[in-house]
Amino acid sequence: MIGICGATGGYRVAVAELPMSVSPATASQDAVVIVKGSHGWAERAISALREGAVGIVVADPGEEDDKVVAELAAVAGRAPVVLDRPRMRADVVADAGVTAAARYLAADAAADVASFRAVVRDAVGWLRVVAGGPLTLRSRAVSAHGVLALLDEAATGRAAVVTVSLLAGRGGSRLRVQAAGETRTEVELDDAADVAVVEVSTIEGALRLPRRRESHERLALRGAISALTGGRPVDDLEAFRHDAALALRLLSSSDN
Repeated sequence: MIGICGATGGYRVAVAELPMSVSPATASQDAVVIVKGSHGWAERAISALREGAVGIVVADPGEEDDKVVAELAAVAGRAPVVLDRPRMRADVVADAGVTAAARYLAADAAADVASFRAVVRDAVGWLRVVAGGPLTLRSRAVSAHGVLALLDEAATGRAAVVTVSLLAGRGGSRLRVQAAGETRTEVELDDAADVAVVEVSTIEGALRLPRRRESHERLALRGAISALTGGRPVDDLEAFRHDAALALRLLSSSDN
């Protein structure tokens, strides 16, 4: 039985739904600690690990100093650090997979002011997923209405385009990712409608994969449990650092 410390909201519900695997805990020692993803989350995670936590789940991580995230990775060592990024659910990412033969990679998104920077980061992350590797920025254009950038996948040089438009007012975010070749994979995410859909098309027709119903909080907890009990490697911090660094360059006011 693994103790879960700091569970609130959806994480508290998830703990109740997994009674054979986890139980509530009041201290970090020998527990998986839920860390809020607001500013300073990496430092809070480091503190929990130094207090004896065996794993960390970060709830919707926001922008963070890359040096501190790198320090967190070093302090964590083999202890799993799962980043619960609601627009990049692990099950939907697995459904989309890597489209190795894709000749066209694109992410098109719209977001309000509050979520704009996070959506840019997640759009980059989704392109990394369907490309199957890290991306390099080639050119970009930034305006008051959004950002447009040309990237390429480092190993093969395949081009990838990302466009994120700023929505007027409030209304959540929407993100569509496409990887097209002999097989076309499309991912549609809509915060307001709580929709995450993966569709795979070939010359024989289209297959829309079943909608994932599990809460992202429970999914993240199960990921941490799996890493602890089964040794499943977790590379969430490495992926986040890639996505955050590239998004920062996309949004920078400098041309460098």
